[in-house]
Amino acid sequence: MSKASRKKTKKKPIKAKKQAAVKDWMLGLAVAVFGFILYANTIQHGFVLDDPLVCVKNDYVQEGFGGLGKIFTGTWYEGFNGEQGRYYRPMMLAGFAIEKQLFGHQASTYHLMNVLTYAFLLFVLFYVLRRMFKDQPFWLPLSITLLFAAHPIHTEVVANIKSRDELYAMLGLLGMLYGLLRYGEEGQNKHLALSLAGYAFALLSKESSLAFLGLVPVTLYFFTKESWAKIGGLTVAFGALAGLYLLLRASIVSGEPNDFGIIDNALLALDSRGEQLASALGMVSDYMRLLLVPHPLSYDYSYSQISNVGWGSLRALLGLGLLLGMLGYAGWRSPKKDKLAYAIFWMAITFVVTSNILILIGATFAERFMFIPSLGFCMILGLLADRFLRKGKMPPPQLYLGVLGGILLLYSFKTVTRNAAWESDPVLFATDLYTAPNSSRVQNHYATSIYNRALTKPKNDPQRRELLLESVEHFQKSVEIHPGFTACYQNMGLAYVELGDTSKALQAYRTGIQQEPEYYPIWTNVGVVYYQAEQYRKALTYFEKATTLGPNNSANHNGVGSCYHKLNNYDKAIEAYKRAHELSPADQGILQSLVGVYRQKGDIETAIFYDKKIKALRAR
Repeated sequence: MSKASRKKTKKKPIKAKKQAAVKDWMLGLAVAVFGFILYANTIQHGFVLDDPLVCVKNDYVQEGFGGLGKIFTGTWYEGFNGEQGRYYRPMMLAGFAIEKQLFGHQASTYHLMNVLTYAFLLFVLFYVLRRMFKDQPFWLPLSITLLFAAHPIHTEVVANIKSRDELYAMLGLLGMLYGLLRYGEEGQNKHLALSLAGYAFALLSKESSLAFLGLVPVTLYFFTKESWAKIGGLTVAFGALAGLYLLLRASIVSGEPNDFGIIDNALLALDSRGEQLASALGMVSDYMRLLLVPHPLSYDYSYSQISNVGWGSLRALLGLGLLLGMLGYAGWRSPKKDKLAYAIFWMAITFVVTSNILILIGATFAERFMFIPSLGFCMILGLLADRFLRKGKMPPPQLYLGVLGGILLLYSFKTVTRNAAWESDPVLFATDLYTAPNSSRVQNHYATSIYNRALTKPKNDPQRRELLLESVEHFQKSVEIHPGFTACYQNMGLAYVELGDTSKALQAYRTGIQQEPEYYPIWTNVGVVYYQAEQYRKALTYFEKATTLGPNNSANHNGVGSCYHKLNNYDKAIEAYKRAHELSPADQGILQSLVGVYRQKGDIETAIFYDKKIKALRAR
């Protein structure tokens, strides 16, 4: 062969490789644009559910770049309430802090970043799947990515700002897998470093990412030719990183207080672990149903929307059968490196922590728990369609395109329409009151939104009373479902106060105290009722109890100070007001109380000092 001929043969593969790379880039970009369009109608939505707690009401986030140090050395909600928590998820809060610094704190900014993050995730996902299925035509990874992009079960994650942790965790996982696949093929340390960095990013995004460790040996086995010794060694390396993360987390999270209640996880209503396991397996069948037919959807599935079941239940037996059948198939087909087996392992590994099968977590059931596992489901759909409809032929036949196209169209329609429910709290609560009517929490949320709407009406407006009565009706439904729902009794009491029925308000508060004596907000509210009735000594008793139970709540200390102020005990009032001011230094009402008490005491100089503080706050 001549030198010229050899050059031509060399150029052909290089040119083909470049063309393939451009094609993959364009396809990945198209999928990202598709995902962006699907969720574009969420960008103008407001803050929903706990969104404000992790951004606009989180002091660390509001400090922007200046809060990053506190974010990485504190727990999840510490910047919101100053209290230790069980969750350490700094990566999401860091993202919010950077966005606050650069773009302000509008809800639309955070929503836009959620949608852009999802679009970028889809781009990366296509590249990872393209490498996994490198011996298959591009139609297979493209179909899987499109199915994943459109699956309606993801609406909670993308439309809810607070669920950015799920998006970041999956981004980290994809980075981990991409680096791992490249390292398995090429053996370059830079790819191993990328993979470890991806795993670290995922761990710092959400604790459940610890389970991703199980995907290291599984992915290496199914998609590389690495020896068992090498697979074991790499798994140990990732395990060591997981160990370092746990040490870091232990240094920040002090203990693991198990303060979950039945309202959080309905399985806690069951006495034995055996019964809890039966119900958890029953929910496996519920998750599979939602993956197959994602309708209806709800933001909440807590007590008692999903009923607990025993071992004689068809749901429990179906869940057990599905679990054993899928894992059995995966084990049987693993020696053949059947990619369907890998898809099943993906679902099992990424779902194990949140399944309530091994350990009980702080939620009964949630669509967000299926965000990452659903990729395994989409792999199964794509692989089965390729195997039985397309049969490996190029290009895809009409049946293949028709079936997947039909599913994609239905998924996309459901996603866009479901997004609309996440516009605001009132819209979400009103929508899901019909999809989850047996949830005590949904009834309470809906009642609270009606109560808040009532407060916007003038006192003499008849509609105000109608709305308050409607809110009471749903508060009562909430406690009928779950009589131990303390926070609902608190909210019901507030509604009765607005209706002018202090007797029923106190009855609701006292019922709540009986259910959960350690819940300090109810003690505070009883104190407010007695204070407004000018029974200051009675009010003081409840406010002081509230400060004992909630020592870091400024309203409790302010209540104590107000009572002492009315009782002319100025020194005690000042002591309480100062503690309230320490906890809420920007609260002008507390400062005005300090000005007033010092004037009454005759200390005009100190009164002027605090008055200047008020003026400085107003001048900001």
